[in-house]
Amino acid sequence: MSRPRSSSGSFTSLAVRLFALAAALLLVAHSAAAQDDRPVELPVELRIEAGPVANTGSSPEVVLSFVARWPGADSLRLSFETVELSGDVEAGTASLLRLTSLFDGAQQVLDAVGVRHWNLGSAYFNGDTVLVDVLAQPGTGPNRVVLAEVAVGLPPLAPKSICFSTDDRLPSNDPRVARLMPVVCTAWMIDDCARCFLSAGHCVGSISSVQFNVPNSTASGSLQHPPPQHQYPVDPASIQSNGGLGLGNDWAYFGTFPNSGTGLSAFHGQGSSFELAAPPASTAGQTIRITGHGSDSTPASWNHVQQTHTGPFTSKSGTTLRYQVDTTGGNSGSPVIHENTGRAIGIHTHAGCGSSGGSNVGTSSENAGLTAALAAPKGICSSSCGWEALGGGLAGSFGVPVLSVTGAPQAGSLVNLRCQVVAQFSTSVLVVGYSAQNAPLKGGVMVPSMDVLVPGIATGFGLVDILFPWPAATPPGTENWWQLWVQDPTGPQGWSASTVLKSLSS
Repeated sequence: MSRPRSSSGSFTSLAVRLFALAAALLLVAHSAAAQDDRPVELPVELRIEAGPVANTGSSPEVVLSFVARWPGADSLRLSFETVELSGDVEAGTASLLRLTSLFDGAQQVLDAVGVRHWNLGSAYFNGDTVLVDVLAQPGTGPNRVVLAEVAVGLPPLAPKSICFSTDDRLPSNDPRVARLMPVVCTAWMIDDCARCFLSAGHCVGSISSVQFNVPNSTASGSLQHPPPQHQYPVDPASIQSNGGLGLGNDWAYFGTFPNSGTGLSAFHGQGSSFELAAPPASTAGQTIRITGHGSDSTPASWNHVQQTHTGPFTSKSGTTLRYQVDTTGGNSGSPVIHENTGRAIGIHTHAGCGSSGGSNVGTSSENAGLTAALAAPKGICSSSCGWEALGGGLAGSFGVPVLSVTGAPQAGSLVNLRCQVVAQFSTSVLVVGYSAQNAPLKGGVMVPSMDVLVPGIATGFGLVDILFPWPAATPPGTENWWQLWVQDPTGPQGWSASTVLKSLSS
């Protein structure tokens, strides 16, 4: 049976234990025109090759380092041709790619899994200079990085679709609404089981990530970006869209991988999602709110920063919604919120307002193509179903370790448990229970019953990845509880514990 391997090219004793875990779990039988949304970055070639180089010393160290710079840029996003990281992710010896903005110190750290999730790219960094480092453990082999290009931030320009003569939008901070990059549209989380996103179909041709908690732009209107812990890479396999087929028929549905720094999904990072509902039967007396990341020049520092406005729901015809609410380029994909109930009833897609009034336009949540996609999720939007994050945990060196997962709890799925912010260069124990015991232990709470233990898992640079195929014979409806315990000298009694996951087999 073949399985993914690290660049070290060898199976580890951990892998053997994980197959034993899988075998053990087999026995658990008892349990108008589209809104004008323009790219705001310019890809430019900036080729830098570094490596191959190995750590030949006796302790972990930076073995490769260079600076990516485009003078005068307001922001940078890096795209790599090659990233070869030595070591073994599962054994905790993996090399890490560390990217640091020299403008504000924002940092992104990726192992081989994170590099794959970001599709050989990076988060967005403010400023014109990013330091690229590779951290390696001794004796783990060569590392090589080839930078191909950088996307340089530009001041975006987009016409407004303001109803009447004044722009009445105001800054807002709805945690469910994100900026969609690099097209600079809007996306928002819904209440499906995986807490995935909706946006406009004409926005998703080349999307890479979503951004929450977006800061103000520069005084000239150039975008500024939140720290990497508020940016989430899009899973290309999850995208379903009709590409935008006109009024009332313009939609997209997709999901994102967990954040590479915090281990949290977008939902658990933000804590909220929209309830998706059908539009009301009548528009009379109904109010619509549009919240999104539209362009602006009054002031320019609000350009593509989250803003919101309300206005009358003017008409509904089939799956076409019309409302007199201020929007601009960049608002495409915004939720059409029924202010009377707080529920999202559609996706904002088209401009229509002007100085004499008019109405902007959206696609109803009842669109047949959209509802079919929601009934058949793909990629991360399907694989995250069946898992529930229960919180908890016991703080250690860097706070509470966060346990996250990709892969569905169903036969044929490769599951990847990932735990971040754990004590470095230590060992840990994965605990899997057939029930929840919630027993006090080491100053914390051992949530799973201790039915399966996988000891000796190395933490490396503070990132643990555990990969295994879901046991094929696990009956549907089987529940399991998962927690990682880490030897940590800063814990209350020498241990820290991760947050808890609950799985439901399908």
